Amino acid sequence: MSSFPVVTVCVVAFLGLSAAAASADDPADAAVRGGDLFTEFCQGCHGENKSGLLNFSRSREELQLILEGETDQMPDFYGIFSESEADDIYAYLVAP
Repeated sequence: MSSFPVVTVCVVAFLGLSAAAASADDPADAAVRGGDLFTEFCQGCHGENKSGLLNFSRSREELQLILEGETDQMPDFYGIFSESEADDIYAYLVAP
């Protein structure tokens, strides 16, 4: 029995996972994904292209508190965004 198919599948799977991990860590990709989430969930109140959030200067931790409704700055979004989605939103907000 040849090990070629098994090795091929393992290499292809590894390369696929590596590419996914690399894109997940790319700040530009994160900002694009965050922009999509912003458009869907935030734009209605905060304006198109962050126009209602000029000079966003909060920390990632502060954003998490805001999203979880721990402040009275906006409605509670607790449980709506995964941690990686919140990271992407933050990347979008701090991107130039």
